[in-house]
Amino acid sequence: IVLDEFMVAHQKTTPYHPQENGITEAFDEILSHTLTKICDVGRKDWDDKVLAVLW
Repeated sequence: IVLDEFMVAHQKTTPYHPQENGITEAFDEILSHTLTKICDVGRKDWDDKVLAVLW
């Protein structure tokens, strides 16, 4: 499974606790913005750059 390969822990949040989802959404926005800035115009190299962004 892909999650095991990348050592990602799958976590679910409750639908009535939007604070948890907000934290995740904020992180996703930062990740997306940073990848947009460092990737080539075609954005086909994002998978090569994601580890640098996460570091």
